[in-house]
Amino acid sequence: FIVHSGFRRRLLWSLKVTATIYAFFFGLRLVIFPLFSWDPDAYLAVGIISLVCVLIWIGLKWLVDNNLASKR
Repeated sequence: FIVHSGFRRRLLWSLKVTATIYAFFFGLRLVIFPLFSWDPDAYLAVGIISLVCVLIWIGLKWLVDNNLASKR
């Protein structure tokens, strides 16, 4: 899967940065979105999309960690 250690480090770094960005925007949506009188269904849709993004990240991180553990 990932053989070159430099590439693996860059990939793990990019996953961590992506997770941080997702977490920041998820928190921002939870704080700022209710301040506006928008439709609650739209708020729910934004929350679901954010959670799906986080779940995708967790799944990818799990796959990479398992692959790294099997290579050692």
